[in-house]
Amino acid sequence: MEGKKRHILMVNLPYAGHTNPSLGLVRCLVAAGHEVDYIQAEAFRERVEASGARFVPYDKPPHSFVPALNEIQNWGAAYRTVRRIGANYDCLIYELLFFPGKALAAELGIPCYRLISTFALNRHLLRVFGKTGGPYLTALFRSDWLCALVSRLFLPKFSLREKNLAEALVREAPPHNFIYTLRDFQPEEASFPAAHYHFVGLTVEDRAEEAFSFGESGNPIVYISFGTLMHADKRFWKKLIGAFANKRVEVICSVGSEKLARSLGDLPPNVRVFSKVPQLTLLCRAALFVTHGGMNSVNEALYYGVPMIVLPFGLDQPLVGQELAQHKLGRLIAPQELTSARLWRTAKELLRDPEARKARLAMKRKMQASGGNREVTRRILEDLAARDARGAAE
Repeated sequence: MEGKKRHILMVNLPYAGHTNPSLGLVRCLVAAGHEVDYIQAEAFRERVEASGARFVPYDKPPHSFVPALNEIQNWGAAYRTVRRIGANYDCLIYELLFFPGKALAAELGIPCYRLISTFALNRHLLRVFGKTGGPYLTALFRSDWLCALVSRLFLPKFSLREKNLAEALVREAPPHNFIYTLRDFQPEEASFPAAHYHFVGLTVEDRAEEAFSFGESGNPIVYISFGTLMHADKRFWKKLIGAFANKRVEVICSVGSEKLARSLGDLPPNVRVFSKVPQLTLLCRAALFVTHGGMNSVNEALYYGVPMIVLPFGLDQPLVGQELAQHKLGRLIAPQELTSARLWRTAKELLRDPEARKARLAMKRKMQASGGNREVTRRILEDLAARDARGAAE
C-alpha cells in the first residue's frame, strides 16, 4: 500500500451499529500512513479519536428536546459539514445511512466509497424491512405513499437526482460499495454485481478488548446481550435468565444499563449481570450467544463460529434472524413467543445439531479469511492510485 499520502474524509450518522465497523477502517488507513478526518456527532468524539482520526463535529448540530427530531436533523448537520470542507480531500467515505454521499461527492469533485453495515439493499429488501422492522425508521418503507410523503418533506434539502428516499438508498450507489458480511449471507445476492459490491466480512483483530474475569466452574458460557438500543425490560430478562438458571452453564448478561442490572435483584448462582461487557472477549469463549440479531453482533459471532439464538425486535434484525435460520447458523424465536422453557429447549436442539455445527465452522473459516477492513483499505487505495494514473495519462 505504498504510495501517495492521502487525506481522507469520512462521515457518519450517530448510530453505533453504523459507526463501529468504520472505526476499524480508520485504524487500517492510519496504519498505512494516511490522514483521516471523521465527521460525527459529539457523543462519538472519544471513539473517533481513539481510532486515530481527527474528529470533526457537525456544523450547527441539533439540540432539540425531541430525540426523533434530532435524528432527522443530524442528516442536515452532517451534510452541511461535508459540503463546507469536503473539496479539500482526496475522497469521501460514507456509510449507507448517509444517502446523499454520492451526490455530494460529485458536487465536490472527489471520488467516494460507500460502507454498508447491514445487508446490501434493493427495493424488495427495503419493503421487507418495512414490514418486519417494527416502529423504527424502516417503517417508512412499509408503503410507497408513506415513503413518498416523507421524501417530499425531507429530500429537497439535498442535491439528489432521486426524489424518493427508497430510490436514493438503492440507486445512489457509487462504483465501490463495501459490505461488512459475506456474500454467502446476503439475501438476493445475485442483485449485487461483484464489480461494484464487495463483501469483505469483518475484521476483529484491530479492536482492543478489555480483560474480563470468567468464572472458575469450567462450564460452557452462555452470553446474552441485546445491543445498545434494544433494552429489553425486566420481565423479558427474567425469562432469558430463567432458561439457564441453575443449569451447568455460566451465564453472562449484558443488559445495557446499571439501573436495569440492579432491578433484576437476586440472581441464580450461575448467572452474572453487567451493564456492559467486552463483547469480543465474551464471543471468543462463548458456547452460545442469545442476541437481538443486530448485524454487527451477528457478524462478530459468525467470525468466532458461535451458535446464535435470535430474538429480533425490529430494523434489520428479523431478516438477519431469518438468514441465520435458513443457513443453519442459528435459531429464531419471536420475542412475544419467548418462554424460559422454549429458550432452553431451543438451545439444546441447536447445540446438538451436527448440520448446524458444520455450517458454523464453514462460515467461520470464510469470515476469518475475508479480509475485512484490510481489504477495504487495499481496494480504496488501489482505486485512488488508478484514478491518479488515468489523470496523469490524459
